[in-house]
Amino acid sequence: MRNIFYFFAVLFLTVSVVSSCIKDEDAVTSPECYIISFSVADIKSAVETKNNRGEDTIVYRTIGGSSIYFNIDQVRNKITSVDSLPVWTDLSKVVPTVNSYGYVYYRYEKDSLYMPLLSGSDSIDFTSPLKFLVIGTDGFSTKEYDVKINKSETETDSLLWNKVENSNLQIGDRHKVLYFDNRLYVFTDEGTYTTVTSSSLLSEGRSWSVPAKTEGVEDGTIDYSSVTVFGNLIYALGTDGKIYSSTSGEKGVVWHKTSERVFTSLLGADNHYLYACDGVAILSTQDMQSWEENGNTRIDMLPQGNICTVSYTTRTNTNLQSVVMVGLNAKDNEHAVVWYKVSSSDSNSNQKWSYVEVTEENEYGCPKLEGINVIRYKGMLLAIGGRNLADETSTAYNCIYRSNDNGITWKEITDKILLPESVVGKNIATGITTDGKNIWLVRANGEVWRGWINETSE
Repeated sequence: MRNIFYFFAVLFLTVSVVSSCIKDEDAVTSPECYIISFSVADIKSAVETKNNRGEDTIVYRTIGGSSIYFNIDQVRNKITSVDSLPVWTDLSKVVPTVNSYGYVYYRYEKDSLYMPLLSGSDSIDFTSPLKFLVIGTDGFSTKEYDVKINKSETETDSLLWNKVENSNLQIGDRHKVLYFDNRLYVFTDEGTYTTVTSSSLLSEGRSWSVPAKTEGVEDGTIDYSSVTVFGNLIYALGTDGKIYSSTSGEKGVVWHKTSERVFTSLLGADNHYLYACDGVAILSTQDMQSWEENGNTRIDMLPQGNICTVSYTTRTNTNLQSVVMVGLNAKDNEHAVVWYKVSSSDSNSNQKWSYVEVTEENEYGCPKLEGINVIRYKGMLLAIGGRNLADETSTAYNCIYRSNDNGITWKEITDKILLPESVVGKNIATGITTDGKNIWLVRANGEVWRGWINETSE
């Protein structure tokens, strides 16, 4: 009975489409007949892989719908995903949500009849392109879209590792790795002072400068864990609570005070602002002189150590940046704390920092990894660290965790993007950074590893 209803309903619609004399350009500009927005629910896929014993097994991977962006071309009548989803993505049962002026129907290219879309409920097969038809509230105006979710045709390439031989690196356990102006920097806490050593990328991590004591900080030294890059300078918080800067030529050895203002922590930076906390609120600055409040709620849940802040251009607007801050806080015994904001030089678009609380519905909060490090590489947020402080049976540096939804959920990666085998299970402090092309692992025992995604198949 339902199929008969669809047949006659679609037959009526088809006649209406044929008989309509509305021109396409009229439909584009008409407020009564077009798709306003298009999104999809989370996509869960069963993926064949191998376990640690080399046996075939099935794992389930989920891509958050909020991380899949679509471009709506109202001129060419096309709706396509901005990025290609991984080759293993199962597109056979995808639930779309469509906001439109008018009533929406869909059909597969091989079919001739349209079916009404129950937005947010209907599961549709997107393995091949579809047609979406919008019929205006006047019953005559129509607009048809070609809709496609792009998917990679080849497997995601593996993360390959190469141990840097004959490296002369000398560092301690408590260290932070930083990339700046074609050099790798390692800042080490020596107890009462901080040292820095650096290496030009030209040496591929082999030749490092003799560790030097940082200088120029009044009544103390810089906090090794606070170093961050903003603009064309390296910034750090002094043990006196003031912010200092160092130039590329000074290579992190010589530091200069930026102002007399005192802060409790330096939180990181994006392309627009440097962020710090004075114990009352998160503040931002562009010139180190003028500071504006950028969030004052849940300050007690800010990272207290291992602060990792990464920023990247949003997929929907090149003028906006997503900024994710991750670290450890003693008040959360189960997870690392995550903060998020959208940054813009335009005050109307610039958002305040917000604490991303892990709810009961989220089974994949960021794990509380000892010495956690977070980077963004090849469009992914990646986190590594020692043992999980919430699990006494956990193994140090067991795997890499990935987030595709701005730090809300973190999934353990089980294949292709893995840490070097000799690193796994070794409780040796390890820092991580990226120069954009490579990932650099720096270990407290002096080992240096260079990792990269093999792109030869692309």
